[in-house]
Amino acid sequence: MPTPSPIRLLTYEQIHDDPDARYAKIPRLIMVFVMNCRSSSESRLYAMSYAQMVQVGDALAWTKTASWTERDGYSTRHPSPKLMALLEPHRTGPARWATLLAEQV
Repeated sequence: MPTPSPIRLLTYEQIHDDPDARYAKIPRLIMVFVMNCRSSSESRLYAMSYAQMVQVGDALAWTKTASWTERDGYSTRHPSPKLMALLEPHRTGPARWATLLAEQV
């Protein structure tokens, strides 16, 4: 039987991304972000591993900022088009859940 993966669910009223280094220590953690949660027509669900979240941060140079290196995290409430493009492959529906859970084994 596969080992269960812990899930960290974060909800935001607006689009928001918040990688935090404290989650790096949790094996097989799946980060789930519900963005625009106050509007069912505009809400978006994204799910990814912590490593995938860091890859997004690397692509945006967040992991080189003082916020990341000194305070172990970075957040933005004003996502750029580049961030949204990097998150799009992680937008979650039934097929994405199957893929994500298979990656965690």
